[in-house]
Amino acid sequence: MKKQTILPSEIKPSAAGFRNRQGCYHKHRHTYNRTILELLENADNNWQVTGQALRQLLDALEVRLAQAYLPPDRWAEVDYDARVIRVATDLEAQLHHPDATQRVLIESIAHELAHVVLKHKPGRDGLKKANWEVEATVWAYQFLVPWFLIEDRPEIRAIRKGGVKPNHQLAYLYDLADWLGVTVSFLQRALELYGILEYGALEFRKSARPRSGPDKVRYLLEDSRRAVNA
Repeated sequence: MKKQTILPSEIKPSAAGFRNRQGCYHKHRHTYNRTILELLENADNNWQVTGQALRQLLDALEVRLAQAYLPPDRWAEVDYDARVIRVATDLEAQLHHPDATQRVLIESIAHELAHVVLKHKPGRDGLKKANWEVEATVWAYQFLVPWFLIEDRPEIRAIRKGGVKPNHQLAYLYDLADWLGVTVSFLQRALELYGILEYGALEFRKSARPRSGPDKVRYLLEDSRRAVNA
């Protein structure tokens, strides 16, 4: 049985990886946005941000959630035949923070749901699988950080106005990530795709590293993986 797995997001994707995601975004953004809006019609109005509607969309698409023991580098995977998204049983133990667990869980489920929505079928073609990962990542960004929800947010208006110091810009990102229920690194990558942030211009330097909370956990986890893979 073939499964599509999630790839851990990097704290700074390679320039080539960013170009691939950017190309996918410019090619499919209107289609993805239309698909997302159609899916949200199946949810009631008791949501403020799209992540809160995720469970309703899973039910509408008849996709179940289950826990499973997964390899350490996997947080979630989708089983196409059974229409099940399995999440790592020890996810909270890996992250050591309840709020981080919830945010990473939502991001991981959205990524795997994208494979179902985009009708990615399991196969042996490695290049096709790589393209599917890019497509699923971009779809998840557009779903959890939808432009139609954030374009009028004060944080976005302030950043687009320009002249914002990096530490103030980072504070805006934290506020917006808290509202959306995603990690700040996930939000940052989405805004880079949208052209709101310049790619690589705002990185977690020592002075800007998160000091506490879920994004510190996410930063440390991604930083340790980057060191291992260096």
